[in-house]
Amino acid sequence: MKGSEANLAFPNMLNEAFDSFVSSVEAGDGVPAEQHYGIFKLLRGRLDDQLAIWKQMLSTDVPALNDLIRKSDVPVLRIPSGG
Repeated sequence: MKGSEANLAFPNMLNEAFDSFVSSVEAGDGVPAEQHYGIFKLLRGRLDDQLAIWKQMLSTDVPALNDLIRKSDVPVLRIPSGG
């Protein structure tokens, strides 16, 4: 991105949204505002959606890819347990 308008073409991703959120929460000396709890709930929901997609990929897409690789007689991808 080369300018401040670049966010219009390339919106913030989830990790950037969490980073901005943390900065706003840490900026004050008191407890987080009520709006912070709403934003956290929204961001956590988006994160849970992404984690569900990742778990689905690990359980179906990676094994299917590994089967295809085995059939092609090339080394298999291995993902350590625990994510």
